[in-house]
Amino acid sequence: MSAAALLSTLVVVAGQSNAVGHRLGPADLPPGARPDPMVQIWRDGRFQTFAPGTNTGGPNSPQAWGPEVEFVRRWRADHPDERLYLVKVAKGSTGVVPDPAAWDWSPASKDEQYDLATREVQAVKARLADLDLVVVLWIGGESDVALPAKAAAHERALTALFARMKADWWIAGPTIVMARIADEWDRSG
Repeated sequence: MSAAALLSTLVVVAGQSNAVGHRLGPADLPPGARPDPMVQIWRDGRFQTFAPGTNTGGPNSPQAWGPEVEFVRRWRADHPDERLYLVKVAKGSTGVVPDPAAWDWSPASKDEQYDLATREVQAVKARLADLDLVVVLWIGGESDVALPAKAAAHERALTALFARMKADWWIAGPTIVMARIADEWDRSG
């Protein structure tokens, strides 16, 4: 396999708290989760060896981990001799419907989560010169469906977000995978 083939795919883990790994720490890791030099995660402007429960969380909780741990396990089982590159750009309570009172993923909200994620993806793509495919694992939506007005606008806003990701992040084909956390939002408290 050529070196170019090893650098052709990037996985971006994006979304809200469940993408970050809300409430999950090193003690919660599944058996077998360990550092893997064949998997590189983008942190602090450079790639690092993927180390679940060490460098998989956000700036305020670097030990958090999310769906990337299981994704990596399955991917490595299917691709034992290939490298995987990850970027994790997730933040809790960030809906996709534009909200002037809250941080959100809407591309219309300047210098918020979408712009931050786009800068990270562009920096990674500049580092991986032979990159020709970006896959997005999207985990989010709960913040929008909690309020009726946002819930009504969620589908349209999510469709617009995915279209911008495809245009700005050079995604070709069906390469956005969306996870569903629950069938409905629990408003009971």
